[in-house]
Amino acid sequence: MNISEYLSKRLKSYREEKKLSQSAYAQELGVAKATLQKLEEERSVSSQTLQHVVDQIGMELSIRPREPRKEGVTVSALIEEFLEGLNDCAISDSKRKGVETALRGIEALLEEKD
Repeated sequence: MNISEYLSKRLKSYREEKKLSQSAYAQELGVAKATLQKLEEERSVSSQTLQHVVDQIGMELSIRPREPRKEGVTVSALIEEFLEGLNDCAISDSKRKGVETALRGIEALLEEKD
């Protein structure tokens, strides 16, 4: 899901949950009704407007450089790295084993020849 789709769904969901009209919610956000309509329809708005709305709904928008693709990375290596990261999480051994089993299943599917 991209940022436009995520924001659109979040705005619509909140507005409908609170039973607010677009006009009322736009006023609450401090934007024009047309701006809220654009956001809910996943259309473009200025970066300043986007930042303002994101701030109003308690989210953070950040831009960072993409990490360069690593050559020669395997699914197996990524799974191992992920599982090592789970060691730092407070999850039970049975849950960790379940995650590992699921990931190994995915690995097998990805390695199958088409």
